Amino acid sequence: ARPIVSHTRRREPILHVMNGEPDAYAAAEEDQPEMGTAAHRESIESLPPPPPPPPRPRQTSTLTSSVTLPLQQATVAINNNNSNSNLLPLAKRIPNTAFGISMGLGGNALTWTNLRATELIAQQPGIILQGIFWLLSLVTGLGVSACFLVKCRSQLGRDIIREEWRHPARVHFFHGPHLITIMLTLSAPFPVSRVALQALWTITAISQTAIALSIYERWMFD
Repeated sequence: ARPIVSHTRRREPILHVMNGEPDAYAAAEEDQPEMGTAAHRESIESLPPPPPPPPRPRQTSTLTSSVTLPLQQATVAINNNNSNSNLLPLAKRIPNTAFGISMGLGGNALTWTNLRATELIAQQPGIILQGIFWLLSLVTGLGVSACFLVKCRSQLGRDIIREEWRHPARVHFFHGPHLITIMLTLSAPFPVSRVALQALWTITAISQTAIALSIYERWMFD
């Protein structure tokens, strides 16, 4: 049988001579301890620990970074800006999503109107509930609209409204005013003339079409 020969060799001292002088790299290599010895292990243990890896940047979608952050920055800025003290506190903070309150109340008024038409409930309670929800929807719709008019007086307030228009979700609440108008017209506790109905339908249809086309254009080309 062929004997097993170990290929491990003891390191021989190396000395390079350049122009009659020992090589500095060779001298430094001779000073290193033998691998596997106690001195080599101690030299490894004495090395400082490696630095921790840098933190990975947070992955943020382009939509969030370009839309949500400017809206938050504008909101913080309007709260911290002393030059806009002429704005009412409510007008500073109310978003366009507040139109949903009036739409919900208008939907309740429209529901009670249809229930009265089916004769499933008594007429007197139906008229009272229809009038209550109709009045609440009208008051909240006018209040939110008034706050937006006050907000438009400030440059910073107009910036917040502009960022809400660019927001992928909040932009749909700009349909609120004309949808509220349709709900209040259909659920009115008093008769509305045919001319008024035609005029309101024309105005709301034009508004709905313009906003919808703007959103579709953003979806397709932005």
